[in-house]
Amino acid sequence: MNLDRLKEIRKDQKLSQENIARALDISLRSYQMKEKGSNSFTFDEVIKIANALNMGEIEFIREIL
Repeated sequence: MNLDRLKEIRKDQKLSQENIARALDISLRSYQMKEKGSNSFTFDEVIKIANALNMGEIEFIREIL
């Protein structure tokens, strides 16, 4: 997973890490660890991120792989 691309997309859409953490129903710290690569995102979390970014799931997955 290209975490730099995820961060870039998130920032382009003017969303904070806190916005995405809320969409995933996880703590900000947990999200920060995942975006840094210390912990992995689950498939369900990837789908929720796509939805939070208003992107289609397949489009989002193509962008971050």
